[in-house]
Amino acid sequence: MKKAGKRKKSKNAYVIPLFWVVFAGVILLLFVVNMPKIRQTVNATHLGERIGGSDDTGESVPEIEPVAPVINEEDYPSLEDALAHLNDAITGQESQSAVESPVAPADIRERSVYFMRMDTDGILVRTEEKRQMAHSSSPLLDTINVLLAGTTAAENARGITTFIPPKTVLINAVMQGGTAVLNFNENFMFNSYGVEGYLAQLRQIIWTATEFPSVKNIQFLIEGQRIDFLGDNIRLDQPISREDLGQL
Repeated sequence: MKKAGKRKKSKNAYVIPLFWVVFAGVILLLFVVNMPKIRQTVNATHLGERIGGSDDTGESVPEIEPVAPVINEEDYPSLEDALAHLNDAITGQESQSAVESPVAPADIRERSVYFMRMDTDGILVRTEEKRQMAHSSSPLLDTINVLLAGTTAAENARGITTFIPPKTVLINAVMQGGTAVLNFNENFMFNSYGVEGYLAQLRQIIWTATEFPSVKNIQFLIEGQRIDFLGDNIRLDQPISREDLGQL
């Protein structure tokens, strides 16, 4: 009975290794038979490159160039628009670039101011010049101040000048009925051209002021006070009109 058991064990010892040899042979045979399919699969999946850095055929794989996205500029705002929208969001106001309100033109009026010039006989004559001025609530005051500013370079070239003493200042102007009360500083009293100079400065002031229809005559004040004479014999204690100048 012992010999039979030994024989059975010895037979099983040979059968198991033989099975593995046959199994390995079958696997090898299947591998050899399917080699073309395996190679095709490896090439298609680039498995060789992933494992060893290149495929079996040695052919390089073409690089795929990145495709730039197509951007429609109309779909995106400009930098200026983006900043404008940002400003609107911060301030809560409409952008000035959207709709600008029209600017009303200034109310410009043409005013007459009077200067003097010497004619060919050496006689001083009155000359009217025009000034473009913005309309205001005190047109008489503004016009006399323009007169006090003097002549332009072009007017000087034409022989036109002023006889109003330098640094003369109109302190204020008040209407009392048809009389314009003009209050000057004391520089108005000192004219280096004598009587002719005093008469010339009065003509310039009176003719310029009476260009306004509401002004009939002028009452002159010096530093708020009424004076009797300008110079030696020109009376200023009463209002003076254009007609009165012929009697001075």
